[in-house]
Order: sequence, then C-alpha cells, then structure tokens
Amino acid sequence: MSSGLARAEMADFVVEESADAPEQAAQAGRSDVVVRVPSWFRASAPTWVWVSVVVGLVGFVLIAVAWGAVSGESEVYRQTPYVVSAGIFGLALVMVGLTVLNVSTRQRDALERERQIDRLVEVMEDLRLELREALAGASQPRRR
Repeated sequence: MSSGLARAEMADFVVEESADAPEQAAQAGRSDVVVRVPSWFRASAPTWVWVSVVVGLVGFVLIAVAWGAVSGESEVYRQTPYVVSAGIFGLALVMVGLTVLNVSTRQRDALERERQIDRLVEVMEDLRLELREALAGASQPRRR
C-alpha cells in the first residue's frame, strides 16, 4: 500500500484504508476500513419508502391480474395456474413491500430518536453547568 490513502471504488461505494490504519485502529479501538455508501442507499433516505410502495403496488397489480384471469375461467384446473403464478407472487410482493416499509421507517425513527436524545443530553449538560454556576455564585458571601 502506498503512503496516505489507498482508494478502491466499486460503482458508488468508496472504501478507504489508511496506510497507518492498524496502529491508529488499535489505539482508538475501531476498524481500519471506512465504507461510504451513497446518500440514496442510507437508512435515513426516503428511497426505501418509495421502493416499498412500488413493490407493494406491483404486488397488488399482479393480484388484480390473477383475479381477472381467474374470474374468466369456470373450471378450477384452469384457474390454478393464474392463482399460483400471479396471485401468490403478487401476495409475496405485497408482503415484501410492507416489510421493507416497516424496516425503513423503524430505522428512520431510530435515527431521529438518537438525534433527539443527543440534543437532550446537550441541553441537560448545559443546564447542569448553569445550575453549578448559579449555586457557586449563591454560596459566595456578599460584600456590603
């Protein structure tokens, strides 16, 4: 590896390794590889919500296609291929869409909750410092 940073790029992903990373990683107790993902791929991006909606809508369309094809047939053995090919696959796509929507919204909520907790910790620390200063000022005797 050369001095400084060595970069390997694959599509939108960038992996960086520092030349002195093992020593720094051992001291800091962290990994020596930083992986950056594109902004649309992160958990906080609304892309996943839209992907789940599209997948769910495709599933509902397949269910509607299966229903339309099955309703035109009066014999069960002719209905079965439509139910199996479009109906069950459509139901599976709806379930996958709902699962992706659930996971992505929970991840976004967790990130927002983490930001709120960090802000609350900052405010509490500021309040503690202000109270300490106020108590220190009140405990000093006043001169007349």
